[in-house]
Amino acid sequence: MTHAIPIKAVAVGVIGLAGLVGVIVALAAGSDPSNAARTDAPSGTFSVLKPDSAEARSSLPDGGASWLARLDAGTLPGLGDDEVSGVGVAHNSAFGDVVVASIGGYVCAYSIDAEISTCGTIELLAANGLVAVKPGCEEHLVVGLMPNGVDRLAVNETGDDVSGEARNVAVTSNVYAARLKPVQTTLVGSDDSGDSYSVDLPLGETPRNCP
Repeated sequence: MTHAIPIKAVAVGVIGLAGLVGVIVALAAGSDPSNAARTDAPSGTFSVLKPDSAEARSSLPDGGASWLARLDAGTLPGLGDDEVSGVGVAHNSAFGDVVVASIGGYVCAYSIDAEISTCGTIELLAANGLVAVKPGCEEHLVVGLMPNGVDRLAVNETGDDVSGEARNVAVTSNVYAARLKPVQTTLVGSDDSGDSYSVDLPLGETPRNCP
């Protein structure tokens, strides 16, 4: 089975939350998270998630607890009044820590160093994955989630400024991060059962953030 993620042009937005700017939510075309069924996130789908507890939160890196507090307070748009039920963190030596949380029928991820976050319904993530983008000048930072079983994504770039060299992005604890050129890009991977995933990123259409 192939899961395609046709992401529309990535929009750059600023949400009025203290300490949280440049939030991008990239959803599959035609999806509306407010209309999707809402269920508890199974750890069998996202192993990075552990039951929420004081002990689990105490192990989070700096910045993770304050982001979870905003989730608890219901200050992130569209998530309703549900409580955080699962938390986890993926460590990436190149791009820092990414905190993951489940709340109601959604899973959210927050890159502490990049200060970008994204949320999506569990159904969307289980079928398609989830992506957030922080625009840069020569490269864009992409942070995403994949279900269990996907450990690597191949990077396929299309454009004039493309080397053609094979490149892969590792998926660790359901999370991946990479700096990608501002060109049309597709990330392709598969899980242990043979299901394939294809993430189309119109990074060439994403506004650049140059000094």
